[in-house]
Amino acid sequence: MGKFALFAAKLGARVFAFEANPETYAILMRNIEYNRLSNIVAFNIALGETKCKAKLFVPVHFTGSASLRPDWETRVQKKVYEVSMAPLDDFTENLERLDWLLIDVEGYEVEVLKGAMKTLKKTKRAIVEISYENQDAVMDLMSSEGFKLVERGTIQERNFYALFERPLPSVF
Repeated sequence: MGKFALFAAKLGARVFAFEANPETYAILMRNIEYNRLSNIVAFNIALGETKCKAKLFVPVHFTGSASLRPDWETRVQKKVYEVSMAPLDDFTENLERLDWLLIDVEGYEVEVLKGAMKTLKKTKRAIVEISYENQDAVMDLMSSEGFKLVERGTIQERNFYALFERPLPSVF
């Protein structure tokens, strides 16, 4: 819906927002228009490892959450949308650097990161919502790309947020 995107844009950042859920994307676009923010570019697309079509599972009675994993939420009834997917690297090749990267994809974070390997090389900091079952894979991937875990949030149900940062180069 754009809570973090709107906050960053109001602080003057240039923001690229990706939202696969068409219902949530419509809310995001209304929020951008309502706040008259011209420094947010929003895409109605899922991020992943490859360019393809994918099934997005959305709770029937709650629009603000969705996942590309069919087993992600078993407590609620879900509807399914077919959505377009592409790697994040397809959108960032002309950017020199990213100061912040936020990934909150309800269990699909490993696939998103694998589609963002070039993007990670020019990213300073990343906040990743990590599903408990993906924590080792995400930690290993971020470490292999030169990131250090700066802060780890507490586990809430099946996930937690982690803040990663690329250490500054040593000066001699």
